[in-house]
Amino acid sequence: MRFKVFDHTADIGICGFGKTEEEAFSNTAFGMFSILADPEDVRPDEEIEIRASGADREELLVNMLSELLYWQTTKGYIFSEFSVEFSDNSVKVLCLGEKIKERHVLKNEIKTVTYHFIKIEKKKNGWETRVIFDV
Repeated sequence: MRFKVFDHTADIGICGFGKTEEEAFSNTAFGMFSILADPEDVRPDEEIEIRASGADREELLVNMLSELLYWQTTKGYIFSEFSVEFSDNSVKVLCLGEKIKERHVLKNEIKTVTYHFIKIEKKKNGWETRVIFDV
C-alpha cells in the first residue's frame, strides 16, 4: 500500500508509506494528488522539478507538499509520478504530469497543508508519514 486517506473533522489526511523516507515522501505526494483527481487520468507528459527546504523533516514535508500544491492551484499542473531526493535540509522532487485539461475531474480542493498531527516515523518495515490537508 502506497498511502491511505483518513478523515479528520472537516479535513482530509494522508498516511504515506515507503521502504525509504524518500519513497514515503513520494507516496504522500501521490496521495495528495489522488485526493485532487484520479491519477489514472494524468499523463506523464511533462517533467517539472521543484525544490523545498525546511529546518526539520516535518517542515520539509509540509513545504514540499505546499510547493506541489502551488503548482496545481497557480500554474494549473497535476502530477502522477514523483521522485524525491534529499540533500541536508532540502528536497528535490522530479514530478511527471501535465497541465489540467477538461478530461480531468477534480474531486476536491485543498486549501493548505497543515502541521496538525504531522508525523514522519521510521517503522519496523519502512517509513510512514502523516499529514492533514485543509479542504
